Amino acid sequence: MNIPIPGECRFCGVTEDKIDGDKLCWLGPSRTVCNKPGCVRAHYADRDRMAVLARKANRKRTPAEIHAIKLQEARDRRKRNRKGRVA
Repeated sequence: MNIPIPGECRFCGVTEDKIDGDKLCWLGPSRTVCNKPGCVRAHYADRDRMAVLARKANRKRTPAEIHAIKLQEARDRRKRNRKGRVA
């Protein structure tokens, strides 16, 4: 994962010396995203993607998902046992 450098936009690479405050400024106090429309869009898309991943990681599995996992594990065990046999 890239660690953003303060004073440099992590999407377009604009640096602190190109920021004038009128047309181009930072999106937040962290100074890692400029206010260009493409950079703002990418920033919010990235933030939303991370939120979805966090929700998926904290979600409990349903009984149907657990059952499907057990069935797949049983199939894998049967395949492994068949490969070891000689006809």
